[in-house]
This record gives sequence, structure tokens and C-alpha cells, in this order.
Amino acid sequence: MKVAPATAIGTPSAAFRGMATSGGIDIYRWNVSDWASGPTPQTEIIVTVSASDGQRYLGRVSNVYYVADRDASLHLGPPQLYDIALGGDR
Repeated sequence: MKVAPATAIGTPSAAFRGMATSGGIDIYRWNVSDWASGPTPQTEIIVTVSASDGQRYLGRVSNVYYVADRDASLHLGPPQLYDIALGGDR
């Protein structure tokens, strides 16, 4: 009969260490992004998403994202299109 070797109680498993490391990285990123230095960006993007099923309104959520001023031109809408009236047979 084989017996598995005993393990010390309280030794974190690899999965637990991975979760702890991942959580630590998330906390670090949150602190760095939330308390970033420098001027406040002057450009905001507001994204609103609504959900419905044709008969019922299910919900809506809005988020505001700040965009670095040097990147603001990347988020502008498409250029304005013009209607051109075409003449034809009718």
C-alpha cells in the first residue's frame, strides 16, 4: 500500500500563490492608474449601452473614460458625410 507524503498545513498551493500574485498586480495597477500624476486629461469619452428585447427595457449602463490629450484625435468620429442629390430619369 502506497501512502502519499504529508504536506505542511498552511503551505500555500500554486493556485493560491497565482491568485495572490494576480490580485497584487491588479491592486498595483489600480493605484497607479487612479493616482496618476500629471495634468487631468481634457477629453472624455462617454459610452452608454442599453439592452432591450423589443418589448421590455432591460437596463442601461454608462461609463466615462478619460483619454490622453495626445490621443484624442484617435477617438474622433468619422468625417461628416454629405448628401448629394442625383438627377435621373424621374
